[in-house]
Amino acid sequence: MCLPGLTALAVLIVAQSLSVPNLAIPDFRDLTIKTRRTYGEMSAAVITEILLLRGARERREQIYQRPGLGEADQTIITINQCDKRQVVHLNSKTKLYGAAPFEDWPGHIKRLRPIAQPEQAGADVEITIDSVDTGERQQVGSYIARRVTMTRKVEPSPGANTRASTDDSDGWYIDLPRLGCSNSRTDASFLMGEVVSPGRPHDQLHFRQLGSAPRGYAIRETTRHTEEGRTSVAQVELLEFSEAPLDAVLFNVPSGYQAALPRVHGGHDLTQPDTLVNRLHTYWDELVLWAARVREQTLW
Repeated sequence: MCLPGLTALAVLIVAQSLSVPNLAIPDFRDLTIKTRRTYGEMSAAVITEILLLRGARERREQIYQRPGLGEADQTIITINQCDKRQVVHLNSKTKLYGAAPFEDWPGHIKRLRPIAQPEQAGADVEITIDSVDTGERQQVGSYIARRVTMTRKVEPSPGANTRASTDDSDGWYIDLPRLGCSNSRTDASFLMGEVVSPGRPHDQLHFRQLGSAPRGYAIRETTRHTEEGRTSVAQVELLEFSEAPLDAVLFNVPSGYQAALPRVHGGHDLTQPDTLVNRLHTYWDELVLWAARVREQTLW
């Protein structure tokens, strides 16, 4: 499979999704999963995720920490209300929330504008992906975890923008159908970057799929990324797994929260409430930026 003219990240999404995911409404049993993902040494990033599932709703709390740098922890809270077809973002510090409707993937893709590509063909990059189910199983509550290993090897030809790299992962995964209000699988994706200089064509990526064992939601996983002779390790460890009943209040906007300020180009500013004064300031700032761009184009 050859997909020329696309960035590496965009192509990877296509390669890992056999079909375009559609919005779907799950029906989860009450479930709490707490995991911790570490990157590199103890001074590197640590992400603690608490996933709560109940019926057609899911709540994720992600706590970002940089222990070795003395940075303050950052918490991101997202509630997917699949039955309402909307996502809610919370800021527990400012007591603000922003709600937005889900966009169906097929509709989103139809609205994507094609990107003009240079006529010259870019260098070839061979990407080989192999995913193998070891056959090992573990009972985790009422769920069955599967052990799956995956490798991805990126081999660029001379002159390519993409760098050579290898990823190896070994983990235990459980199936959570329709997680993320989507009918796609919960497989985690490898990310790869292509740095393109102005005027240079994008690489032509050629995919070769060997084993295609599905993964799922990682409860334990070790991933090694090797590039330019250096290897970095990311690990996921399970801290808590509970099927105890959950309060429905956790999946709604908390009492006392205010609506956050909508951004002009979409999304919300979760540091400012939605007031008339704040909206006027936002529109004024946008007008100033627009005038500056027009003035710059006129000068050229």
